[in-house]
Order: sequence, then C-alpha cells, then structure tokens
Amino acid sequence: MKLFISVIFLASSIIIPFYFNPILIFLVTKIGFGWVVGTIVIRILVIFLFALFLHLLLKMILKTRQIKFIWIFLIALLPGFGISFISPIYSVDYGMFNDELKLENYQDLNAHLNSNILPEHGYSLCAFFTTSCPHCMNASEKLGINIDAGQSIPVNVFFPGSIDDAKMFLTKNNGEKFNMHLIDNDSLFVNLSGGAFPSIFVIDSKGETKYHWTGDEMNYSALDWLRNN
Repeated sequence: MKLFISVIFLASSIIIPFYFNPILIFLVTKIGFGWVVGTIVIRILVIFLFALFLHLLLKMILKTRQIKFIWIFLIALLPGFGISFISPIYSVDYGMFNDELKLENYQDLNAHLNSNILPEHGYSLCAFFTTSCPHCMNASEKLGINIDAGQSIPVNVFFPGSIDDAKMFLTKNNGEKFNMHLIDNDSLFVNLSGGAFPSIFVIDSKGETKYHWTGDEMNYSALDWLRNN
C-alpha cells in the first residue's frame, strides 16, 4: 500500500509541471496570487510531493525508517526543483530585464496614428507584435490575464499588415481588451520597435521609457510590476 501511495506522490510531482501554466493562471485569476508567488507555490508543492514519495519509499527500508521528514525534504529540494521545470515558460522566470531601448520617436507614432499614445498620468504599455511571433502570442495571453486580474496600465498594441490578421490574433490570444493600432508603414514599424518582437515599452506621461522588453523577457516579475503599478 505504501509503495502504491508513494508512486501516486511521484506521479503527481511529475504531472503538475506539465500543467504549470494553467495552474498558475488559476492561482493568479481565481485565488489572487501574484505571478511570482504563484510560481513559488507550485514549485514548493512539487518539491513537497516528491519529498513525500521519498519519505514513504525510505520508510519501507528498515535501516532508514527513522529519518526525519525535514531531512528528506531537504534532500528532495534539488531534484524536486528540477522536476518543477519540466515545462519551462521563460528563459529566466524572475528579474526585471531592461535592455535600455527607448521609444524615442513616439511623436512620429502619434502623427501616423493621428492620436496620442501617451497616458495622462501613470504609465502606458506599448507592444509591437507580429501575428506569426510565438513570443508575441504568449505576451498577449499573459497581458490579457493581467488586465482581467486588475492591471490598470492600459495596453496599446501595434501591428503591421492587415487589420483582419491583427483582430484574429487578438481574438485568439486574449487581447480583445487592448487598444489596437495598425502601422501600414513597414520602415516606421521596424524603426519604432527596434526590429525584435515582441517589443514592449512601458512609457510615462512625458514619453520617457521606464522599461523595454523583447522576446520572453517580460516574465513573471515584469507581469507583477505591471499589475501593481
């Protein structure tokens, strides 16, 4: 019986990381956890389940029956932590990455769109997406979740190409609450974005760039910052 239960604990510690993303989204949207806290909770759960597996397995061996659980938990820390990364989300989950790129030509963007993208106060997020970019899809999904979870910073997204493709992208990737803009000038789009996608700027009411992220650098720490400011 103990062997059967220990196998259940082991299987659970392996299965949970495969569902890391939906579990994390549940913790953020339904329980109210931050992204970073949610990831830590999941990883501790995986480590704890793996430790329970080791504890039951070792108790079946006479000579190790008296080992305290705290020592088994410490032994399980490294392999359990490794197991929790079976299904990685970002190259680096934590840390506020910022490559110093500035959205300096926002006046050209305002003129092209015939509108003002600067916020009246606080911050605004400006994301340059392409409809075929996997990291753009992931960023759109997470930003949409952030909006649902209470992010007050507005999200402006900019696309090249056709408006139909842009609308389809946002519909499929949880971006229907964003402010969508189309830039039909390819050289302007590349110049403003920096040429790497997604290219995500956080700007203030003076047009100063607070953060800029590309690729998957808009990670859990960044999502928490956006949600809390």
